[in-house]
Amino acid sequence: MQPLGAHLLMCVRRFTLVLGVVSPVVLPAARASAVTIAMTSGSILSDTTMPAPFSDVDVDLTGTDFSLINNLLLSAFMFTGTPDPGAFLHLPGTTLDFGASIALGFPSDLLVFNAVSYQASGSINLFTPSIVVGPSVSLPFSLSGTIHGVSLGGPVDLDIIGGGTLKATFAELPFAEGSRFELRSVNYVIEPIPEPATLMLLGSGLLGIAARRRSARRDG
Repeated sequence: MQPLGAHLLMCVRRFTLVLGVVSPVVLPAARASAVTIAMTSGSILSDTTMPAPFSDVDVDLTGTDFSLINNLLLSAFMFTGTPDPGAFLHLPGTTLDFGASIALGFPSDLLVFNAVSYQASGSINLFTPSIVVGPSVSLPFSLSGTIHGVSLGGPVDLDIIGGGTLKATFAELPFAEGSRFELRSVNYVIEPIPEPATLMLLGSGLLGIAARRRSARRDG
């Protein structure tokens, strides 16, 4: 059972995330000069081993000349789907959306871009399709975010994009009226965005496989 203090801390963080007051650094209104960076590796993780499960979050993202890590205990994570995957015990057959928002903005959140270190603030949004709850689920997700960095040499604004595979695990709990599923971990694992040429080669390969299968069926 989660300690009362940790539960209250999680509630306060979620409330402040909704109000948008988590970040002490205000992002600039105009982002015309923002640089877009594609994430190539890393993950976003939250689980029941953290002091405030599914409110604390571990962000570790990498792109070309880019890295972003956060203070696990101070950034705010919140599911945006209904019902909240992390807040309820779910009946078998329940459909869940693992979309989420993350607020950054503490001095220990570190952005490194083009070999320069910055104090990072901003937000990251995660989007997923819906899926029926089970002991473990896996589905694709996409990511977008706006990151503002402050350093002695001046600020930087970045737009980040990416995607990959969400992996979530549940514990199936027995009750007299039937089992329920409780979320134990959620991990958004980044995978490189394919280059257009790679997509063309992949498409050509799939078309070739399909043609060979049709030919084999006709010959058979």
